[in-house]
Amino acid sequence: MKIDNQITDLGYARIRGIKDPPTEPLVEGSLSAIEQVYQSQPEDLFRTHALFVGGKRITYPSVPQVLWALRNVGSVQVCLDGEEVEMEAVYTDREQCDTLGAPYMEGGKLVVSARALLESKVCGYDAEHTAFLSRLGDATITLTRTDDDVLGPGWWHVSLGAY
Repeated sequence: MKIDNQITDLGYARIRGIKDPPTEPLVEGSLSAIEQVYQSQPEDLFRTHALFVGGKRITYPSVPQVLWALRNVGSVQVCLDGEEVEMEAVYTDREQCDTLGAPYMEGGKLVVSARALLESKVCGYDAEHTAFLSRLGDATITLTRTDDDVLGPGWWHVSLGAY
C-alpha cells in the first residue's frame, strides 16, 4: 500500500520494553500530529513502537523510515499487518556473500533456495525479508545485480526460479 504525506488516518503507539509490537494506535491523526508525538518521546533503547494506517499496523518499513520518507519524499510504500510481503530486491551482508560465494560490491548472480538465504544471515533478517523468504520456503530464487545497478552493495534483484 502506498501512503502519502496528506494521510489523515495515521496512528502511533509506543510501549516500554522489548515486547510484541502494539496492536492498536494510542494516537491518531495527520502526519504532523504523529511526528509531534513521536519526537516528544524520550530516547529509550527499550521501547517497541508502531505506526498504523486505518487501525492496521505497518510492518515495514520501520517507524523512522516511514516518517522520514513521508516528510522528505512525500510518499512511501508500506506493508500492513496481514498483507503478503512482496519484494523486488533483497539484501545480503558481506558474511553471507563470502559464505555463498557471491560478490558483495560487484555485479553477479546467485541461485539459492529462499530458506538457505534466510538461514545464512547470522543475526537474522528484518521483518520484511523474513516474511518474504519464509513464505518462499525451499523455492529456488535467483539474485542478480549488474555493475551499473544503483541498488547498492549487497542488494540484489530477486526473481523466482533458476535463471
